[in-house]
Amino acid sequence: SQLHVKLEYERVINQERAALKYMDEKWVFNDADAIRLELYYGCKPDAIIPMGAPVPEINTDYVAKVTESVAVKQMLFVCSSYYVNIDGFNWFYKNIFPYLKQNCQINVVGDGALKLRGKVDEKKIRLTGHVDSMVPYYENADIVIAPVFDGGGMKVKTIEAYSLGKCIISTTESLNGYWEGTPEELRGNLIYCCNTVSEWIDACNVLLKKEIHRFNPEVYEIFKASFSEEALLTGFKKRLKV
Repeated sequence: SQLHVKLEYERVINQERAALKYMDEKWVFNDADAIRLELYYGCKPDAIIPMGAPVPEINTDYVAKVTESVAVKQMLFVCSSYYVNIDGFNWFYKNIFPYLKQNCQINVVGDGALKLRGKVDEKKIRLTGHVDSMVPYYENADIVIAPVFDGGGMKVKTIEAYSLGKCIISTTESLNGYWEGTPEELRGNLIYCCNTVSEWIDACNVLLKKEIHRFNPEVYEIFKASFSEEALLTGFKKRLKV
């Protein structure tokens, strides 16, 4: 029940608030989490250290792939069964999809895709459940979308997209921690931060009309410099002075 969930959240928050008294270091992933830490726990973090992930092996054939401006673009949404993904895609399907001006293929992959069965037009939206590896789906995507409006921390789907050099259209929520490290020249070019219906429609239609490089080295280099495991380790060492 909702009451049970509310009580459970309150219990967890109280336990974490007590644990904070005995911590030597308090770290968060991004500015949004720093604000939440102060709001809910009354303290500021000692450091903001973004998430890190392994540097993937990049297939040379994949690097060379270009989708022409007139071709049908492949749009990917990685959808776990967590409610924020289901709600986010339902919002996209209702508010954005009908206004896409160029023909495109929407691919929804992950456990949550199965929860969309019967709710979307499966002639236009390809739903794929659990897969052993997301890499082929990312490599086949021209554009990665992340219409997610709730949650916290840093989204794994976003770091995966950065690590494979993708064009990305995302909300602020899914870009928290990443947007800060994205240079101005890539904002609104390869990486789009959109929160309103009109912003999403405009960004999607702009990219759908463009020639798309499925691997963008500028995005990949940002990942390596700021969001790789090596960058994460550097942040740890700097904070711990080792």
